[in-house]
Formats: sequence, structure tokens, C-alpha cells
Amino acid sequence: GALWRDVRTMRGHKVYATRPSHYPTATWMAELCDEYGFYVREEADIECQGVMTLYEDGGAPEYGTHETRCEAFSLLAKDPMFKEAILDRVQRNVIRDKNSPSVVIWSLGNESGYGENFEEAGRWVKAYDPSRLCHYEGSYWLAPSLANDTSMLDLYSRMYPPVAEVEAYFAGGGDGKPYVLCEY
Repeated sequence: GALWRDVRTMRGHKVYATRPSHYPTATWMAELCDEYGFYVREEADIECQGVMTLYEDGGAPEYGTHETRCEAFSLLAKDPMFKEAILDRVQRNVIRDKNSPSVVIWSLGNESGYGENFEEAGRWVKAYDPSRLCHYEGSYWLAPSLANDTSMLDLYSRMYPPVAEVEAYFAGGGDGKPYVLCEY
């Protein structure tokens, strides 16, 4: 099928790593990556970025301060009503692909803010499979109203940062974690 052709094309162009993304269309993607020798950042199917548009002051991500965007973006990530759903999606992802040698990094999801629900999911991942790295780009969206524990995350991940932000991370020593441009 189309996915098989895409994987062969990627390998033909010397692509060695992939992120199956937050909308996994094929549960057998990891098996295909095992066969073709990819490094995989396996990502749970979680995305909540629409919450910013619904709840942020001004109604769109371009309005407000970084702090107000972080609070808005983290509404579902810190809401106990969504804890079980977030944990379930992360667990199903890890349990499904735990035996795939191509998986080198677990991702807690995509663009869903940060809060206690993701902290618990990250702690579960590290307890269940301490042999692999864990990342979550949503940790950039730390809500000022929370204590924010990112100790279970092995990488500092960003999407589309300005060059000045990347330079500032390294100039200031960052948080000691490797910096990953996880989507470009």
C-alpha cells in the first residue's frame, strides 16, 4: 500500500528516522520500521491544540502573553476529567509497540499543553520501560499555576522555535537535556 511505498521512498532518500505522528493510521507501522531499519519516535495519539482557540483570551493563539497561552493550552492536561483518557492513550501506545526494536523514543503526544495528566503518563512510561527515552513537546507550555515536574522527560523538545530561542537555550545551558526539533 501507500505506507509501504512511503517507507521505501524514505529509505531510498537516506531517511533513517521517523515520527509516525499523533494520528497513527497503521498499527503495524512499527513493524514496517523494524523491517526497514528506522529509528522511531513513537507518539501517543493525543492532540488538544483546539483548546487554545476555544478558551484563550482573544480566541486565537496569536493573542495574549505566553503565560496566558500556557494556562489556556494546559486546561485539558491538568483537568482530572481527562486524566484517564490521556493515560490510556499513552499506555496503549507503549504496550502495543514495546517489542519493536525500531522504537527508541516514546512521545506522550502532540500539542496538548502540560499538566499533571501528562506528568503521570510520563512517570508511567519511565516505570514501564526505563530502557527508552521519553519526550513531550508539550512541556514547553508550562502553566504558571502548576508546580510542573518534567523530571521524567529525557529531551527538551520544540516545534518551530525562532533561531534566537534555540541559541538562548544553548547559551544559557538549557536544562541539561538534549534539545530536539521534533517537528519541522
